Amino acid sequence: MGTEIGAASDSAKGRLSAARFTNSPMVSVREQSNSTLQAAIRSPSDEGATLKRVNSVLGLYYDPDFDAETKAGVREEFVRALAGKPQWAVQRAFDAWVRSGGRRPTPGEIVILVDRELEPIAKEIARRAANQAAAARERDAARKDVVTDEARARIMAGAGMTEDRLRAVQQFPMARNIGEMERLAAPKPVDDWTRGLPDDDPRMIALRASRAASGLAPSARGDVEERT
Repeated sequence: MGTEIGAASDSAKGRLSAARFTNSPMVSVREQSNSTLQAAIRSPSDEGATLKRVNSVLGLYYDPDFDAETKAGVREEFVRALAGKPQWAVQRAFDAWVRSGGRRPTPGEIVILVDRELEPIAKEIARRAANQAAAARERDAARKDVVTDEARARIMAGAGMTEDRLRAVQQFPMARNIGEMERLAAPKPVDDWTRGLPDDDPRMIALRASRAASGLAPSARGDVEERT
């Protein structure tokens, strides 16, 4: 009688833990915090509580006429199969079997039910980890794509995309190639109207006076030497 009461008590504790951790009609797994999910998946096992629950559940069904040693061995198989499994999941697995099973379960069948309890939590943890990894990759890529104005100018200049060339592209959009565009953008030669004029020509006298005033030429003599 004491064993049966102990088993019932352990079963109740397992159900309380399960209600805290697993998805239910009231609370979705996706609504649980990361710490809650991790606590659920890493929740400790309890071989003593598992053995008590095995005793109570097997007692609900036909008990083969095994000797005591064989019966103990059968129960030990359950304990070994469920070792390391969170106790709340073990209790919920037995709950599910009792609700629908019409015969004694095998250890493997209970393990399958335990894994079904853990699967949604494991998948949600994996989904969040994958999302975090993807977000981290995006942040890294964004940081790598940041280019300073100085580096941008250096990169463009290295590729021949100087400010003068970019202005020429805008000014001559119909140019067929870079060479034609540069020819069109090249400054037109200035007509030298001084060629052939004598030094005493009024225009030449005015030019020399202007240059002297501006400091561009040291003397009229220099102008003459330059022209010759």
